[in-house]
Amino acid sequence: MIRTEEEYQEALARVQDEEQAVAKERERLIAQGISPEHADIAMEPYVAFRMQFLDEIEEYLPVLLQKRKLWHYIAATFVVGLVVGYSPTISPLAKN
Repeated sequence: MIRTEEEYQEALARVQDEEQAVAKERERLIAQGISPEHADIAMEPYVAFRMQFLDEIEEYLPVLLQKRKLWHYIAATFVVGLVVGYSPTISPLAKN
């Protein structure tokens, strides 16, 4: 299960690498004389493993979005606090 953005980025990279590896392996099998249908059957475990990673990535996306929204809210609150704290026209109003 993906828990951090670093693990998310690693999973994305791994899925892309595995996609290329699966395509190369399929091509290699076909070049050795295996029919495309049998090559697809031989590649099913690799494809299933890749799909598992895609599912984990998909499950982490809402978590990632929530974390980013939280950080945007914190940053916006901080900026508003700075504006209110340092503005000579707003600061007296905020103290009341």
